[in-house]
Amino acid sequence: MKVLHIITKSNWGGAQRHVFDVVSHLKNQSLDVSVACGVEAGRAPLVSRLHSAGVEVHEIHSLGRDISLFRDFRALLEIYRSLKKIKPDVLHLHSSKVGLLGAIAGRTAGVPKIIFTAHGTPFNEDRNPISKFLLYILSYLTVLFSHTTICVSKKVLHDYPKLFCPDRLVVVHNGMDEPVYLSKSDARTELAIAAQTFCVGTIAELHPNKGLMTLLESLAYLEKSAANVQIHIIGGGQQEAMLKKYIERKSLTQRVIMHGFMPDAYRYLPAFDIFILPSINEGLPYVLLEAALAKVPIVATNVGGVS
Repeated sequence: MKVLHIITKSNWGGAQRHVFDVVSHLKNQSLDVSVACGVEAGRAPLVSRLHSAGVEVHEIHSLGRDISLFRDFRALLEIYRSLKKIKPDVLHLHSSKVGLLGAIAGRTAGVPKIIFTAHGTPFNEDRNPISKFLLYILSYLTVLFSHTTICVSKKVLHDYPKLFCPDRLVVVHNGMDEPVYLSKSDARTELAIAAQTFCVGTIAELHPNKGLMTLLESLAYLEKSAANVQIHIIGGGQQEAMLKKYIERKSLTQRVIMHGFMPDAYRYLPAFDIFILPSINEGLPYVLLEAALAKVPIVATNVGGVS
């Protein structure tokens, strides 16, 4: 059986981690499995990990997260040509952009089974009302063109459009093997956290959905009452430069430590006295499962599958 997974971006976030885990297990079951994705120059950790696992990767050069009618049409043609060449029995799509493009291309190419995994709800993001409405309609079309839509939490299932086709949506929660962590002392040593410091930490892609500006702004309320509090942020992404500028402008360089992207960042969770996730929108974040297994107290916003 040939199984092709397609995801929009090749960075390392929750959806990419999901693809890697699923594909690795499918390969162990001797299935003919491959992955197609958009690749940004110098930012393709998913591709590197897949190559290390012996998984074939197909690059879709026109595929990117931002909406561009011309580029998206080219991506649609690229996906269609890839499907005609690979001839998968199962097409499994991840992320909203490639969900719709891939489902249309899959139907046109005659793929027998098309599955879309909804890792979140793009129409619940912080956008203007017109954008939210258009994303809701596009999400509905994705459900219509797919044979099955997997929702990673009950909240995603509740929010996703399902008019006339509720039987096409199912819930399959994210799962994982139990991680191996560093000890608390080793983790704090590697992150250079002093013994007397109360560490509030997070691991997240630096994306507007993660609400990290809210986290930084909250420090203003702690200045006098909690002088020993430090915030440690592990992760990279599009907001990195903006967050660093805010930290410098507010003279918080001693209070907020940004570590950038770190492979296997979950190993450092025991270093945190509190794990915090101030997200605006979520599906079912792996990092909360990891923090819970590390027995770190969690403070998180009640969005998506978090609760």
